[in-house]
Amino acid sequence: MISVDQIRAVLPQFLAGEITLDQFDEWIAKTSWDMQQDSSPDAISMVGTIELILSEYDSGCLSEEDARSSLMELCPVRDSRIASPAPAYATLGA
Repeated sequence: MISVDQIRAVLPQFLAGEITLDQFDEWIAKTSWDMQQDSSPDAISMVGTIELILSEYDSGCLSEEDARSSLMELCPVRDSRIASPAPAYATLGA
């Protein structure tokens, strides 16, 4: 069984650089095995989205930066460990 809360607890660890993308991928694979039997529809949908992003990364369609950005969209509340990209209007030395 996997829950949305579990995913939202581990995903920020990857986004903050505390675990690698490979470690996150391995965790998702192990934790979501047989999830159709006992996980909520929201958790199943979220894992499906994550697996699609990871598959696109593995096939070279997404860079790690793009995969990270796509996964960041799944975090509804920003964790203080996750660095947000600088605003587009920011300039160096300003």
